[in-house]
Amino acid sequence: METAGTGAVLAPSEKKGLSSSALKIIAIVLMLVDHFAVVYHAEIVSGLANGRAVYTLLRTLARVAFPVFAYLIAEGARRTSNINKYMLRLLAFAFVSEVPFDLAMHGKWLEFTYQNVFFTLLMGLFCIFCFQKLEHVLYGLPAVPVTLAMLWLAEFFVRNDYGAMGVLVIVLFYWVQKAPKVVRILTVPVICLLLTVYPIVMDVGVLPERVVFNDAELFAVAAAPLILLYSGKKGVKINRWFFYAFYPAHLFLLWLTHFIIFGN
Repeated sequence: METAGTGAVLAPSEKKGLSSSALKIIAIVLMLVDHFAVVYHAEIVSGLANGRAVYTLLRTLARVAFPVFAYLIAEGARRTSNINKYMLRLLAFAFVSEVPFDLAMHGKWLEFTYQNVFFTLLMGLFCIFCFQKLEHVLYGLPAVPVTLAMLWLAEFFVRNDYGAMGVLVIVLFYWVQKAPKVVRILTVPVICLLLTVYPIVMDVGVLPERVVFNDAELFAVAAAPLILLYSGKKGVKINRWFFYAFYPAHLFLLWLTHFIIFGN
């Protein structure tokens, strides 16, 4: 993911807190925990004392990961020198990650029920790209219908991880970065909690049948303090390709080790 630079969300005299590298490491560790729990769900539940509680705990803690990634995508969109190349990298890894994602999540080489999170990150970044290109045309209002179209595509056609709410969270994080500190403190937790909004989609039609509260995502609000502690600094230098490659690599290795040990 692309974040960098010396600018900060905090004022220059207050540049203390978590670097982008630190946030990325926290997020990928929690993502690994989440996917480990998914792949080894049956073994955790049946093989451990209080296995179901352990499984729930692992997945709950991991709710922090996506809001952090979403914020870093928004921050990367603000800082990158070439947003077109940024989108192309996300697109490439969206396709590279699909088979590992489907193997880990469904045990199939290809499964189109829903797609990996790189599609979510890409669609959010594309919405930001549209706002950037059209910001001088009626204050960027022409980008609003494009964003709404992306939300619809995310939920009804692509069916990517976190759906329309995931894309919307990325866009809102982009806008809240420009707000005064007190506004960020108040709005970042609310943005994280948007992930609890879950549209129930019918097989036919163009709108959700209904919208329900997804309490499994409530712990996403725990990402807010981490995001608000972001210092704007890059931190320890880690090759950016590591973070891109980690997603498909860890999914494939989790599936492969499970397949070798348990045969399915």
